[in-house]
This record gives sequence, C-alpha cells and structure tokens, in this order.
Amino acid sequence: MDKQSAYEILTSGAISQDVCLNSVFEIDQVLLRIIELNEHREHLVGLKKYRVDSANVAIKDVEDKIDQIRNLIHRTMVELSPGEKMLQFPSIGKVSRRKTPDAWSIDDEDALIKFLDSKGLKSAAIRVKEYLDAKSAKKIIEDLSSQGETVPGVTKQIGGESISITFEDTPKLAKITTVLPKDKAQSKSSLISEVEANIDNVLSKAKVRSKSSYEQSLNELNDLDV
Repeated sequence: MDKQSAYEILTSGAISQDVCLNSVFEIDQVLLRIIELNEHREHLVGLKKYRVDSANVAIKDVEDKIDQIRNLIHRTMVELSPGEKMLQFPSIGKVSRRKTPDAWSIDDEDALIKFLDSKGLKSAAIRVKEYLDAKSAKKIIEDLSSQGETVPGVTKQIGGESISITFEDTPKLAKITTVLPKDKAQSKSSLISEVEANIDNVLSKAKVRSKSSYEQSLNELNDLDV
C-alpha cells in the first residue's frame, strides 16, 4: 500500500485504491474536505430546480469524490490502525468502522422480472407501474439463492466493512478586530505631560519627594520607550 500525505492525495485528482494516508492523524484533514464537499453538494441540490441535467452531473461528481475519500479513510484505518474500531477527532467528528452485510446488485431488471414472473413471484416484487421494487426483489433473491436457485440478472456483492462518520456541530467564530479610537490614542509627549501633572499632584499633597527626586523621575520617564 502506497502511503502519501493528505495534501498530496487531495490535490492529485482521483484517489487511487492503492493509496492510504501517511498517518491516521491526517484523517482530520480529509474529514474537513468531506465537510466542504457536502456543503458544495447542498448548493448543487438547490440548483437542480433551475438546471436539472447539469446539476445532476455535478452532484454525481461530488458524491464520487466523497466516496473516494471515505474509502481512503477506511484503507488508512485498516492499514495503520487495524485494531482501532473508532477514531475521535475533536471539533471535527469521529470515524467508526462497522461490518456491512452481503447485498445484491440488480444489473438487468428485465431479466429479473421475467424470471420472477416464471416463478409466480412477479407481483411480490413489482409495483403498480411495472417497475422493480428493489428492496422486495433483493429479499426474494436472497431467499431463492439460499435454496440453491441461480437468479439471472443479478450479481452478489460480498459484504465487508465500511465506516460511519459523525461530524460535530461546531459554531463558527466571528473575526473580531478591536481598534483604539483616535481620541483615546496618546502620544509620548502627552503621556509624559499627564504623568508630570500626576506627580505634581502627589508631591503637593504628600510632600514626601524632593525636587531632585522629582526631576529624576521625569528623566527616567523620558528614557522610557512609550
């Protein structure tokens, strides 16, 4: 299995089935990419009412990219952390591995309908408009297959393992810039004048400082980089 960085994989176009991430800690980066793609997909779904054909093509493209990234995450977990069933990524989400059952893929509806009709099972799998009820048909296929029947027009998809991703609902932080009003800004000279006035006030009340110490205080203040 070829290992690459998240950046290399996400910027290389289609994601190969023979590649995984350098580390499980890079999964958070591709999770963020899934979030971006999901948001883009929602936008395209909104466009469907205006441009159905082009939107459908774009949606299919986005969904393919999401599937590629999901498969990449799964391969990375299996390759680098085979013993881990769940990985948590704070402020983003978590990824869990789970078993998936075997499933049937219907490749030729006409052949399947014809076969079910010959078995007297057509009405159980066909709805009023004469189209295949895939959910019911797949159950019948499973029953017939378990009895040794070879059902035409279908292919058995061997079950394996998949992942589930749960994203956290994290509020977006607004950018806040604090600017000091012009009338509040102070120059070095104005700040020194203000301090001089404060020192005069203290000296007049407490009478604890000599003139020399007062002048020394002003000299020290002038040396400051305010």
